[in-house]
Amino acid sequence: MKIACSGGYFSASHFIVFENGFCEPLHGHNFRVEAALDAPLNEAGYAVDFLVVNEALKDILQPWRERLLLPRNNLDFSIERNGSQFEISYTQPDGSTLFWSFPAEHCVLLDVFNTTAELLALTIAKRLWDRLSPKTPLNWLEIRLEETPGCAAVCRVPLK
Repeated sequence: MKIACSGGYFSASHFIVFENGFCEPLHGHNFRVEAALDAPLNEAGYAVDFLVVNEALKDILQPWRERLLLPRNNLDFSIERNGSQFEISYTQPDGSTLFWSFPAEHCVLLDVFNTTAELLALTIAKRLWDRLSPKTPLNWLEIRLEETPGCAAVCRVPLK
């Protein structure tokens, strides 16, 4: 049985590094999240409680709300904590250096190498799978993360 839930939204800032190595300017989005999943019907006649899915998504996304999302695993970025600040630097392919300093409590370090919509969707999908799969026999789970109207990344787990 396939079901879908609107997981709500979160507002956050990010920047990504493109294939050519240039970093785009810091900017923000009002991200929308939707989950779809496939699981067998249980004895009560439903696959998974919508409220459980929406509550899990809310818990996963809450730390990202109104924050700057930073890529912890990008080896080209220097992200250092200096007291109550995160200091970030990046050298562009043309040799120019970008430098930012943000209050640490305004930032979230994510285990990704780039804060693309695709990798954010994958992170959400894996976290939701980890929360739901111990209690629900899921066949697959899909996250649709809309960055702007008409521009979305879709990720399905388990990855095949």
